[in-house]
Amino acid sequence: MAVARVWSVLRVRLLLLVVLAFLPGLGLVVWTALEDRRATAARIQEDLWRLAREIAFEHQALVEGTHQLLAALAELPAVRAPEPRACAALLLDLRRRFPRYANLGVADADGRVVCSALPLPGDVTIADRPYFRRALASGAFAVGDYQIGRISGRPSVNFAQPLGDVDGRPVGVVFAALDLGWLEERARHLRLPAGTTLTVLDQAGVVLLQVPDSSGDVGRSAADAPLVARVRAEGSGVAEGPGLDGVRRLYAFAPLGDPAVPGTPSLVLGLAADRAFAPVHRKLVLVLLGLALAGAAALGGGWLAGDRLIGRRVKELVAAARRLGRGDFAVRVGPPYGGGEFGELGRAFDEAAAALERLTRQNRLLLASMGEGMYGIDRHGRVTFVNPAAARMTGWEVDELLGQPMHARIHHSHPDGRCYPPEECPTAETLRLGVVRTVRDEVFWRRDGTSFPVEYVAAPIREDGTIVGAVVTFRDVTRERQVEAELRRQREALYQSEKVATLGSLLAGVAHELNNPLSVVTGQAALLGMSAADPAVARRADKITQAAERCVRIIRNFLALARKRAPERVRLDLNQVARDAVELLAYQLRTDAVDVRLDLAGDLPALWGDPDRLYQVVVNLVTNAHHALRQVTSPRRLTITTRALEGGTRVRLEVSDTGPGIPPEIRAKIFEPFFTTKPAGEGTGLGLPLCQGTVEEHGGTLTVESEPGRGATFVVELPVDLRAAPHPAAPEAPGVPTVPPATILVVDDEPEVAAVLAELLEQDGHRVEHAADGARALAMLGAAAYDLVLCDTKMPVVDGARLYAEVAQRWPRLRGAFVFVTGDALNPDKLRWLEQQGVPYLLKPFDPEAVRRTVARLLLARAATEAR
Repeated sequence: MAVARVWSVLRVRLLLLVVLAFLPGLGLVVWTALEDRRATAARIQEDLWRLAREIAFEHQALVEGTHQLLAALAELPAVRAPEPRACAALLLDLRRRFPRYANLGVADADGRVVCSALPLPGDVTIADRPYFRRALASGAFAVGDYQIGRISGRPSVNFAQPLGDVDGRPVGVVFAALDLGWLEERARHLRLPAGTTLTVLDQAGVVLLQVPDSSGDVGRSAADAPLVARVRAEGSGVAEGPGLDGVRRLYAFAPLGDPAVPGTPSLVLGLAADRAFAPVHRKLVLVLLGLALAGAAALGGGWLAGDRLIGRRVKELVAAARRLGRGDFAVRVGPPYGGGEFGELGRAFDEAAAALERLTRQNRLLLASMGEGMYGIDRHGRVTFVNPAAARMTGWEVDELLGQPMHARIHHSHPDGRCYPPEECPTAETLRLGVVRTVRDEVFWRRDGTSFPVEYVAAPIREDGTIVGAVVTFRDVTRERQVEAELRRQREALYQSEKVATLGSLLAGVAHELNNPLSVVTGQAALLGMSAADPAVARRADKITQAAERCVRIIRNFLALARKRAPERVRLDLNQVARDAVELLAYQLRTDAVDVRLDLAGDLPALWGDPDRLYQVVVNLVTNAHHALRQVTSPRRLTITTRALEGGTRVRLEVSDTGPGIPPEIRAKIFEPFFTTKPAGEGTGLGLPLCQGTVEEHGGTLTVESEPGRGATFVVELPVDLRAAPHPAAPEAPGVPTVPPATILVVDDEPEVAAVLAELLEQDGHRVEHAADGARALAMLGAAAYDLVLCDTKMPVVDGARLYAEVAQRWPRLRGAFVFVTGDALNPDKLRWLEQQGVPYLLKPFDPEAVRRTVARLLLARAATEAR
């Protein structure tokens, strides 16, 4: 059908060429007809104008004859002194002999008609007639206006000749009315062609005579008619146009008389245009008919010859072009090609098809080899080409995308699902403004409704400076986004780790600075209690001691959170770990109106594990519950429960809250590293995974139970490893063992701490001396003998480690007489050194009783060693 349409169009164009070949002949015929018409019109108008002039001359001769007749009548006595009957008989006789006169008569000086060839209807006056007044005024022959006579009732022109008395004074006029009907009679005698009209107009445009009077215009003014206006303006000439009856005619007009004389009428002769041009029209019709027959024969021949000589080859070429347009690049029209232009055209077509096939193959290979997606669109956003990578990434087939609006297929929504209007798309801006747009933060949508992040570049396609479309290249950056997210999480984790490390350093410094004054407080409170005789004072001292011990526990809990050392296994009480965790967070929980409930089993067996790391687990679980409770108003309840399970072989710790709960999709991910629901900077997503790792290192499990809207419960289950537990030690004897008084050197850069230690030891009878630093202590040890040395580890000038090394070198027997007292519990190097030396050490803030017991045991041990 498409081929037939193409051939039909070509055939029509061939026939149009034939028609165009006939157009000059047709134009010549029309031009000849127009010239013939113009010549005919000129000839007819010339004839009419000549006839009008002849009639005008004849009319002028009648006017001259009337002048002579009236001049002769004016000399007759019957007219100069008329007797009505004789005068009327005379005039009647003259009218019969000259029938062109409508009337002859005599009027006195007052204009009263006294004699008339026609009977008078009564008293008739002509005093108002212009011709009467002009004749009396001038005393000469006068011509009146053309008018309808009062006596004759006929269209006429009146003439007057004055009558004078013996003295020459005018006493009246003799007048004659020339009947214009003679013109009608004259027209009949001329045998004018049918449709010819004769019209007489006065100078005002009133129709005095019209032959034939088919429209009844006689006696009426036609001054507004275009024909009349032209006659009045030009006086003499020819015209073509509608007449008074609306019929188009050829006209000639001339004045009936001397145009210089006022009141001279005009004669208008007209011939109907259809009659005037009938011969011309008949000739034109015959010529056109002959031309049409010749043209039809030429068109028929062109139709048949075109189909045989051109149509068949055109159909072959069009069919091949259609196949080529559908992608059949192997189509060819030859060989053979034949000769002539169509042969050359066929050969050129095959060469172009072969070149296009090669180019298309190269483009397909290029597009198919691209890992990035690429597609082109026209000005309306419809796909003109698309490569396999783009189709594969979006889930469509290439053929399904061609011709479709690409925005509606893959870019219809924002990443959050909101509708993406096409006019807001950066590609639309490229089509509108011709700018290159690079976009890195949007998504494309697959056929199945899923999206993937992309980076794409939209560039305009221009043809002759006009934007005709755009080409878009894009790539799936899902992997890059995942890597970036992973890097961000790792950076955040590193930041948090560094923050924790910084916090540990800060806590170490704070703890060291607090431990010294707390040591003073606890020591002085203990001394006050021991020396108080008043029970009330003793109670107050005990309260001070309890508050100081609470501060000590809080500091030690901080130290446990920040401590970095290898895991250790000791016998521990899980209930006490829970209490310590709550005590650490008590203020924040109380500030947020959280009701903390401890349901701790009294028969809970002891565990074998790392108390610091399990303490961190409980603190983390309580902190998470606290954050969840901030999201609800009330009740805000946090419950910690411990229970023994399976006959005491396992223990269970539950941390429950009444918060909003955890949705199932989040509950499945909370133990994944770096997963967090907290805003950036508020969490690393490592807390729960580390807690789970710690619990599993202890052979236990960490699980969660939660439903949205019903809070959450984290459950820790740990085994009770009785085989690994050490044998219970013999209970320590209460109080301080009694030892002989000894000389003790206290080395500490804090005078108040040294004073407290000295006063405590003096309570047991010992003599105590103080050295403010290691250098002073070396001097004192060299000058006197001491049984025991209580030494701080961190001092100016010479610290505890250097002092110990110097003493071991100079006085080896004193190596076993050292007890270190340190507030630098967070320094792993310091703790490692103490453990390597095997030297007893006490942590600040110290327990006064522990100091006394440690000193007593060490003195007893040294005494026993020396006795052997």
